[in-house]
Amino acid sequence: MISLSDADLSWDEKPADAHFIVASRLVREKGIPLLIDALMNLEGKGETISVDVMGSGAMKADLEGIAGKLRNVRLRLLDPVPYGPSFMRALRQYHAVIVPVTGDEQARILYDAFSQAIPIIAANTAGNREVVTHGGTGFLFEADNPAALSETLCHCADDLDGLRQAGLSALTVAAKHTHADMHGKRAEFLRETFGEC
Repeated sequence: MISLSDADLSWDEKPADAHFIVASRLVREKGIPLLIDALMNLEGKGETISVDVMGSGAMKADLEGIAGKLRNVRLRLLDPVPYGPSFMRALRQYHAVIVPVTGDEQARILYDAFSQAIPIIAANTAGNREVVTHGGTGFLFEADNPAALSETLCHCADDLDGLRQAGLSALTVAAKHTHADMHGKRAEFLRETFGEC
């Protein structure tokens, strides 16, 4: 997890235009069809949103196929980066992480992004709602609704200050969810439930 001062510096160094990332396995279950539909929706509206997709999987070819057709939306496909410091450094380049998962999954990327002061743009599902607060630590859109995702991306691209504030709020949330903190909460629960040993 980065410090607040490093988070501020990271935000100062970001590009002047919004730049989003999806870091995921590129499979249907991770919401890639929803992402593709949202990008095509943005393309049809002439929006110039920048999205990088980092990952591998069965739907990479689908993304490559549309990347060649897009004229307004800037879509780049990136190879995965090993999980660890290099991955965290890569995340810090972006204004938000898109999590298009539409099932009741709670992806690790939520906490990874928060630990780097990066807000989340996610489908409004049970797994995401438990972590992301709309307008607080990120932005939620209606699940299975590509138009809602594209509208949310446009809104966020026009409000970089709002994304920065959400990112800094997310860092505060991450500080309360470290391994040490979670073990401490678990120990307190066990003491309250079973008493002192």
